[in-house]
Amino acid sequence: MSPLFSRNMFIPAALALLILLSGLPDASATRFGRNKVQYERFEWEIVRTEHYDVYYYSGEEDLSEAVTQIIEEANDSLETLMNHELSTTIPIIIYASHNEFQQTNILSSHVGEGVGGFMELFKNRVVIPFTGSYDELRHVLHHELTHVFMFDIIYRGLAE
Repeated sequence: MSPLFSRNMFIPAALALLILLSGLPDASATRFGRNKVQYERFEWEIVRTEHYDVYYYSGEEDLSEAVTQIIEEANDSLETLMNHELSTTIPIIIYASHNEFQQTNILSSHVGEGVGGFMELFKNRVVIPFTGSYDELRHVLHHELTHVFMFDIIYRGLAE
């Protein structure tokens, strides 16, 4: 009995399979429409506090004032709670809406609707949108600053 596939049949079969697979769409092509579109070019400004640098864009001065007050109050609370002072100044980047927040190029991945903010570990900065609710802004800032304190405790301890 002869084998099902002889050596002479293997090369054409492998070539046919290669041709078939090469016609399949690239995995990156299936993500079409999920790239980050930036509709606006922001003119960033900065407000410095004792522990934080708050980045905001022109026209959002009121928001930056609210953020500076909230983060310094949260900082005092977290210093007492965790018995720790931050080892460095932390950048806080504020977007005036969730739509503008989704345009951020700080993360290369898509920022979904459910993301209320994030703390970027490697550059040690916080990025959040303002949703129109100061209660929610206070909650999200306090939450993200808790991460900042935790990582500062861990990594400062490892460096010592």
